[in-house]
Amino acid sequence: MPAPRLSVVMPTMRRRQELAQALAALERQTLPRGDYELILAEDALADPDGPRPESDSVQVVRAEVPGASAARNAGWRAARAPVVVFVDDDIRAPRDLLDRHLARHARGPAGRTAVLGHVRWAPELTVTPFMHWLDRGVQFDWGTIRGEGPRWWHFYTANASVARELLERVGGFDEIELPFGYEDLDLARRMSDHGLELVYERRAVADHLVAITEESFRSRLPRLAASELVFTGRWPEADSYFRDLFLTYAGAAPASGRGVRLIRWIPRRTPKLGHYVWHSADAYYCQRLGPDFLAEWDRLSSGAAQAL
Repeated sequence: MPAPRLSVVMPTMRRRQELAQALAALERQTLPRGDYELILAEDALADPDGPRPESDSVQVVRAEVPGASAARNAGWRAARAPVVVFVDDDIRAPRDLLDRHLARHARGPAGRTAVLGHVRWAPELTVTPFMHWLDRGVQFDWGTIRGEGPRWWHFYTANASVARELLERVGGFDEIELPFGYEDLDLARRMSDHGLELVYERRAVADHLVAITEESFRSRLPRLAASELVFTGRWPEADSYFRDLFLTYAGAAPASGRGVRLIRWIPRRTPKLGHYVWHSADAYYCQRLGPDFLAEWDRLSSGAAQAL
């Protein structure tokens, strides 16, 4: 068979109900089906009884070690196209998503281009104040992409594409020290030393199908602390984003959270009121989430110091 123009890699634990919906959306693209291939990259710990692709045209590979990094590596190494699109298994692609990624690669320098697509909450979800708060820099940071465009620290692999040549130059994701969390930023930082040209294609917008709750986000915090500690140790020029954010409010008076319900309608940039509302929301959520993150950071930092 002729080589495809795009390879789509979707890492998965095969536990999400949304997986079938995500794969079906990728089968219905405006880009001709022969121009792209779909690779489902299973985690090493993926549920063997989880959902399977309904289409025989989806290639399934399995990582040898656990983690999203290893799954993505297994996927792109099995890919045949010069451009690899990474899409998470809870992301629903619009029909023109792959066309938009391919078009931006055609306009950029061959072998050095990466395209960042946009992710929004699926229209059928009820966006809670917490989900709205996550969208203002905590989970994604679209608001700071302006002027000269995205920088390497905006590279989120929920909806992104990259020249396979760049992946080969840097060896892909770090599946040992960064199996999940900061693995995409670490990849982008290493690619930036090899001529990475990152562009933001806002029209390549995809829907996030799973609502994130405060409880589900809290469960990620110990792993996130471990990843941020590794990442900032490796790249001293990078900010310890979450540690700095949580420390800002750690010693403050208990927050009432009065501004939480208003952040949906009042932008942070609104004079005076915006500052008050968002400061209130930041303090409220950071004081509720910060202790778990900071406790794990301190535990790991102490262990590393004792090892020295």
